[in-house]
Amino acid sequence: MNKILHYIILLILASAIAGCGEEEISEDDQKSIAITNSKYDSENNGLRFDSITVTEFVELLPINEVYLDNFYIITTIGHADSTWITKSAISKLIKHIDSEQPAYCVMRLVSSHLPIGEKSTLGGQIMNIIDSYRLNRPYPYFQTDCSKSDKERQKVILDWWNKINNLASTEIK
Repeated sequence: MNKILHYIILLILASAIAGCGEEEISEDDQKSIAITNSKYDSENNGLRFDSITVTEFVELLPINEVYLDNFYIITTIGHADSTWITKSAISKLIKHIDSEQPAYCVMRLVSSHLPIGEKSTLGGQIMNIIDSYRLNRPYPYFQTDCSKSDKERQKVILDWWNKINNLASTEIK
């Protein structure tokens, strides 16, 4: 009887192990994996801004699943200068500055701060990208960036955007 029970347990464990990693990968995750694999510098373990567009980078930011290791980080090599983002990219991104969707923190390879368990928001990261253009500074301008959405900052950015585009002021939701 003990041998039968032992074999049943082994069969259950073997079938559980065989099934690991076979879940379907969502279309969004497949897109992110393809972008990351083509833009990632495996020699230096980071994403290079000179090989990725702003739009591609923003597509990588949303967190679509929970990780057991609690690391929500995109590691980057260096930074992008303010010309990396264009006014036309801002016109698309600005619609999402109020997004509360969880997003990866952006950590430069040289950073000494590892944000364990921290997450950013998509709106917070987009505001930093826009500020790179608006304030003529590199992105990311922090060594480790886990920015969150911020209504006051959204208003400042929207007022600036409306001013440079001669638009009437808009209210934030």
